[in-house]
Amino acid sequence: MRNRTLAAGLILAFSALNACILSTVQAAGLPPGKNVVLWISIDGCRGDYVDRGQTPFLKSIMQHGAYTQHLVPIFPSLTFPSHTSEATGVAAGAHGIVSNKFFDTAIGKDYNMPNDPSLLQAEPIWETAARQGVRSEVWDWPLSQDETKLPAGTTRASVFDPSGTFDADETDADRLEKLVDAYRKDFENPDNKEPLRLLMGYAYAIDHAGHGSGPESEKTTQAAHDVDQLLEKTVSEVAEIFKQHMHPDQGDSLYVLITTDHGMDTIKTLVNLKWLMGRTDVPQPDPVRADWSGSIANIYLNDVPGADRDATKKAILENLGKATYLKCWAREDLPQEFAYANPTRTGDIVVSLDPGYYFTKNDVAGPVPAESEPRALKGMHGYDPATDDKMQGFMVLERYGSDQPGHDLGKIDTLRIHPTVAKLLGIEPASGAKEPPLEPIP
Repeated sequence: MRNRTLAAGLILAFSALNACILSTVQAAGLPPGKNVVLWISIDGCRGDYVDRGQTPFLKSIMQHGAYTQHLVPIFPSLTFPSHTSEATGVAAGAHGIVSNKFFDTAIGKDYNMPNDPSLLQAEPIWETAARQGVRSEVWDWPLSQDETKLPAGTTRASVFDPSGTFDADETDADRLEKLVDAYRKDFENPDNKEPLRLLMGYAYAIDHAGHGSGPESEKTTQAAHDVDQLLEKTVSEVAEIFKQHMHPDQGDSLYVLITTDHGMDTIKTLVNLKWLMGRTDVPQPDPVRADWSGSIANIYLNDVPGADRDATKKAILENLGKATYLKCWAREDLPQEFAYANPTRTGDIVVSLDPGYYFTKNDVAGPVPAESEPRALKGMHGYDPATDDKMQGFMVLERYGSDQPGHDLGKIDTLRIHPTVAKLLGIEPASGAKEPPLEPIP
């Protein structure tokens, strides 16, 4: 009798707890059950690309999702910093990936398009999820390869690319098929008691076309069409696996989140950084280190003798200030809204070119037309999104199968994506991610 009474009490308590959880989820505007989030980043997908009539799949999910064609990236609007900000919910100065190429003065090491996740100084969403018991898969997202490099005991994604490198020879179809295949195989492993609930993938063909042929080119339009078809195939395959193994009839939902890291602008003029700095006649090796990527340069003075450092900084800033097509700051004078000053990775001096300008390796004195270098890139990003609206990107979030009308979110900051995904997964965002989630969630 006592055992029966205890059992009845436990059932009542469980029912009350379940009702409490259900009411909490419903109050948050999300359906009951387990949400699975498929998050794919389309590198370099400018917000207006979907208006070219070549992206019917993206247009179709916009009809039943929350979307924006004005997704505002962080400063600088470069691939590695921007992807890291979307994953962590914090700006570049906080997460430490200040450019596609940067120098760390604390350890004296250069990084160029790094893959090592131990470089992250803020927690990405896949680790945030793992720390709270939610299993995730991340494939070819910048700074996600080979999470075995992380210190022992660090939470990490359940499934990730073990190669440790990004294979630029792989097609987007190859990399997204690996994402789908890993999701399928995860259900076949009897040791996995919980399903993967966050799937993160990456496609870069649009960015590649925008750089090589320019954002207004037919090749970029064709790349957008090709990626659109690939997204339709990938989402369909993931949805089929979801239907087979999850329980939509009991409230499980699949959310499709398509984002980008930045837009793209046309390159019109080339400039040489050393010429701008007034360092072309300095004997080599020059103690002044200058790393640039896209339209952003970080200038490091740590190798300049201490007694000469202030005068060197002043001279470089004075020379840079003669150019009307750039902005430059000492690290301590960077605009606060950039949140860009990292103590060991941001340069002593930061240079940001105006839209349409791009650094060249060629030895030129003064600005030269881009067409004077036949092999020069045609499109670039990295520009300050506050002054160049062509840096704004695309985003859509849809609950798969929804029949609700879509709505335009207007201008959205990318730092809101991390907390939105956290809310969908029913977890707390990382401690540094302070922006509110998007509302309303479809």
